[in-house]
Amino acid sequence: MFDDKRSQELLEEIVRELRVNNVLLYKIKEIVNQPKVMAIKFRQGDIMSAAAVTLNVGQTVQAIPVENNADGSVFVFNPANIVWSAQNPAIASVAAANNPDGSTVVTAVGPGVAQIGVADTVTGLSAVATVTVNPVTPPGPTSMSIQFGTPSGGPTPTTAAVKK
Repeated sequence: MFDDKRSQELLEEIVRELRVNNVLLYKIKEIVNQPKVMAIKFRQGDIMSAAAVTLNVGQTVQAIPVENNADGSVFVFNPANIVWSAQNPAIASVAAANNPDGSTVVTAVGPGVAQIGVADTVTGLSAVATVTVNPVTPPGPTSMSIQFGTPSGGPTPTTAAVKK
């Protein structure tokens, strides 16, 4: 296995050899710059997290597809080619229509764990992420006490007479 410096040197040597032999370098670039990996990131406010999110029933979160080229750079996809799906819409659902950037809105519907998926119909790449929805905890009492009612039946207690 070569270290990064040695790998870079080998790549530069290959490029020099290809130029000498008049090989079309743009074809190689085209192959290297094909998307190879797709992921889903969730945006909650300014925070982005990948592959998993936990929500409470009724909450929503933006889900964003990300495709990367073989060299790690971001591949710019056509948002019209992005298709979202929900494994169990009773737990987490996805919006019927995509946003202009290809993202969607995921809604927490009921408690449980579900997968949502995204696919690019042109590149053939897909990704899956986990959505955990917390169970609803109904509001309840925070303390308990005992209260006595008015006594009934039998003699009524009286004040004791003081004897001298």
